[in-house]
Amino acid sequence: MSENLDRLWAKTDTSEHRHGATPQPHRIIAHLTDTSEVAGVMYDQWLAPIVKARIDGLAPRRSALTGRNLLRWLAGIHDIGKISPAFQSKNKALSAELRHGLADDATAITAQDSLDWRHTLAGGRFLLDALACTGWSQHAEWISSVVGGHHGLWEEESAYRVKGSQSKRRHGGDEWEALRREALDQITVNTGVADVDGHFYPMLSPSPADVVLLTGLVIVADWVASNGDVMPGIWGDDRESLEQARARAERAWRTLRMHGGWNPAGLLDEDVFGTRFPHIADPRPVQQLAVDIASTMPRAGLMIVEAPMGEGKTELSLAVAEILAKRFGSDGVFFGLPTQATADAILARFVPWLASVAPGSPVALAHGKAMINQTMRDLPSWSPAGVGVDCCTGPELAAVSGWFRSSKRLLLSPFVVGTIDNVLLSGSKVRHGALRFLGLTGKVVILDEVHAADIYMSEFLERALSWLGAAGVPVILMSATLPSVQRLGLIEAYAGLDDGTGVTLLDDVDGYPRITTALAATSNAPAVISARSPKPNPATSKTSLDVRVRVLHEQSLTARGSDVADSDVADLIDHKLSGGGCALVIRNTVGRAQSLYATLKTRFPAATVVLFHSRFTAGHKDAIATQILNRLGNSTKVGVHRPGTEERFIVVATQVAEQSLDIDADILITDLCPIDLLLQRIGRMWRHRDNDPHRCTGFIEPEVWVTRMHAAPNDYANPTPLSAIYPIALLTRTAHLVQRLNGHTISLPVDIPALVSEVYDRTADIPESESEDADYDRDQHIRETTARNAAIRKATDAGIATSLPAAHGLNASSVGERVMVRDGGISVEAVLLSQRHGGYLLHASDDPESAQMLTGDGSVGSTDMDTIAGIVASTVRIPASVLIGPVLDLGPLPSWVGHPWLKESRALVLGPDDTAVLSHMEDDGSTREYLVSYSRETGLSWGPPASR
Repeated sequence: MSENLDRLWAKTDTSEHRHGATPQPHRIIAHLTDTSEVAGVMYDQWLAPIVKARIDGLAPRRSALTGRNLLRWLAGIHDIGKISPAFQSKNKALSAELRHGLADDATAITAQDSLDWRHTLAGGRFLLDALACTGWSQHAEWISSVVGGHHGLWEEESAYRVKGSQSKRRHGGDEWEALRREALDQITVNTGVADVDGHFYPMLSPSPADVVLLTGLVIVADWVASNGDVMPGIWGDDRESLEQARARAERAWRTLRMHGGWNPAGLLDEDVFGTRFPHIADPRPVQQLAVDIASTMPRAGLMIVEAPMGEGKTELSLAVAEILAKRFGSDGVFFGLPTQATADAILARFVPWLASVAPGSPVALAHGKAMINQTMRDLPSWSPAGVGVDCCTGPELAAVSGWFRSSKRLLLSPFVVGTIDNVLLSGSKVRHGALRFLGLTGKVVILDEVHAADIYMSEFLERALSWLGAAGVPVILMSATLPSVQRLGLIEAYAGLDDGTGVTLLDDVDGYPRITTALAATSNAPAVISARSPKPNPATSKTSLDVRVRVLHEQSLTARGSDVADSDVADLIDHKLSGGGCALVIRNTVGRAQSLYATLKTRFPAATVVLFHSRFTAGHKDAIATQILNRLGNSTKVGVHRPGTEERFIVVATQVAEQSLDIDADILITDLCPIDLLLQRIGRMWRHRDNDPHRCTGFIEPEVWVTRMHAAPNDYANPTPLSAIYPIALLTRTAHLVQRLNGHTISLPVDIPALVSEVYDRTADIPESESEDADYDRDQHIRETTARNAAIRKATDAGIATSLPAAHGLNASSVGERVMVRDGGISVEAVLLSQRHGGYLLHASDDPESAQMLTGDGSVGSTDMDTIAGIVASTVRIPASVLIGPVLDLGPLPSWVGHPWLKESRALVLGPDDTAVLSHMEDDGSTREYLVSYSRETGLSWGPPASR
């Protein structure tokens, strides 16, 4: 090693566990070697077989190159741009010791020079030149993209240019070039990607998906090698040898407990239902068909399952995931749901399944309230404050390692349940997008209730599917049913087809349930799309449910709340629940739900009336959901006590009840909403046939009563935009459909596809809807365009084979740290606190007697996880409303400033009477005040303050 290369530094160890120690610099060649060896350990101990196969596939059969060595080489050269004056100047003491004029070069560099000529740029520029005259000249661009993108974003091609004296001074002259080449040669020798004469072994050109995957792997290797806790800095001793670097990397990996997932070879591909789900004696036809298809797919692909509510789609997806993982080498699962509540519900079912498949495997919950999820907290070794806390040695599951818990790293854990946002973000322009992509590529990706993705969300979903399809990742999408346009868009995105071309390949079916599969095109095979519907099996098929549709006339459709409408609902409940039973009422807004709740509480003092909406704290929402499940769940489950004779149990809820609750009401009363959501709501009644013998007298058939409509024939109700939270066109078409069905029955699931098609595919001619349809189409186009501007490009876009920044749509000028992947308007969370004598009361428990208190100024220890979890459980989400401005003005309690968990939490402090007046300066300079109040019974409310 030359004298100057021996003096160049790469990082300074400032580990928090080395308090009092002098910061230890780490020599550049040692850091490059460390990172290379970490990548080797990752390949050996962490990568799924399906990922290894893609990397190995870059080496031709007769080439001495291996995928493992290629990965080690890429990781080993990632920071080679730090061998430049622009970087070395950041440590004045070390750069002053350089010889032969290099010290002068570093001294001449300003702080702005270092910012402008980042080491990622310097490394990419060097590799473009260094590889130009080698056997890898055709690979120089994508290799430079990996090096240039290892800090989370890719550089524009023009950014690599060195022009003018200033740029040359930052990059360095011939002496610096020689040092970079020396480091490159050493890493090349260490990793064995070239022969003894330095000629690179033959390599195939990777796809853009492969390049993104490799970039993500280099990022992980660099993060581990840069972690001073597990790989502290060394300088000038025998620990810098290649052998010592390997030992250091293995120790670091063990310390972080970066375990992979299950061993795919040990999974089942036969009798999966009988083994994993013994309570399912005979799989239903759609379940069996899914298993049969998964067992015969020629390569990993996309499976879209459309089946009614209660058909066992969750068990179906887990069984198919195990089969696909065994056949194609995936070592984990990501299970995505539309909301935190649905993710929590699936986690409780996912954990027992995973324990039966792979005992001891770590599992993660990927959403903002994971800290308070009881299923997670009951796992062994759960500790959000810990680092390296992972699998226990016994058969139980465990929470994932603390290293994984960063929002950017959580998807790297092998088994993850979370919101669909995690996948949507992988299709958006965010920093470290390659890391999210890496986190999905080794898994089977399951997304449930895909119908909840509107046109805005679907744009991100389709972009993500494009890259997952290009990487050969198995994906399972599930829904009750999908509009044909949405289904086709998902298929074409995954298969890499142009818009509309999927129609010519799809041999469509009219049956329901239906399973559609799509295989992306490869270099050896074209894209394949097919659809099948299971043959009914009388022994296992679920009996159809005939639901009577009724319209409850509502006089005023412009008001958000109506005393008359509430009174009519109360009259209906009084009649229908005369002999007892349970009713579910779903309102479209919190205001309407709160108004009706107040009416019902007054009207039925002896009944149990429960209010459930999004403006309760997280802890109260969990408690309310549990109460509802214990009264309206499946009567065969332990802890469920359904209402008996003469007992009335009434739930008034908003849209939170559409998907998050596995409940079974005797009667449903719901505001008008788009047909697919109406069907979801209908799925919350007469859901479990085990409950039928226990229903109170008077319930001979399921009935849904639709409000926010007129009852007169041919009067379809046309809500004004101010009173509708859904698109007017969809409401108008659904109202027309409901009015036509008034008094008649629909048969579920048989009628579901036709009902959805009538509204979304416009199979019914409704002249009075033409204006609303045109407005809807324009609005959809605007939302789609907005999403496309924030989404990455498709993996199949032209011209991306050699230009990753253009391929991935990410670069230094366009990337954002936060991208809105949902088009529901801005929302913000605040921790709700009430002042009490001696401190602050938390609103985390539904029991006032056991409520937690923060004493004094509210100080909380950084390791007091029970109290921190209580604070998280006291958060309430403020939707897009007039209250957003005042809440955005809030900050943390003074005692939380600097706290590792609470420093970014807004504290909404109420007075002793649980009210507060918030003020906010408007754009016109005026100040407005709002009276905010909170009740465990009705949740958060606000309005103008009373006159003083």
